[in-house]
Amino acid sequence: MSYATAKGYRAERAVELWLAANGYATYPAARPYPRPSDFADHQGLPLVLSTKDRRDCTLSKYVDELETIVDRSPYATGAVIHKRPGRGSPNQWYVTMSGRLWLPQLAAFVREHDSRTSPERGRIVEG
Repeated sequence: MSYATAKGYRAERAVELWLAANGYATYPAARPYPRPSDFADHQGLPLVLSTKDRRDCTLSKYVDELETIVDRSPYATGAVIHKRPGRGSPNQWYVTMSGRLWLPQLAAFVREHDSRTSPERGRIVEG
């Protein structure tokens, strides 16, 4: 196994452990990756999650790859979790997605917010 592959597996495992510690069980995708039935690096959640641990942080490439994976998946959204240099915990890493993939997340957040607040709060009133 190459150094880069091992580094990627370590980052994926760190994300799996971090998610599990916060109540979200995931499992790694089957290898070799990608297979048409695989949806990124982490399986078991209703969205696509892709982990990156690379020196060259190419956000546009990461997000383009993510959109391709989301399009072939049964899910409406996804995110790239990418390691920050010098930060060991995924709690300190970045999470990135395009606006198109963020809208379903926003809709879910607003529904949750609205269910916890009065109808007047948090809404734009026209007129």
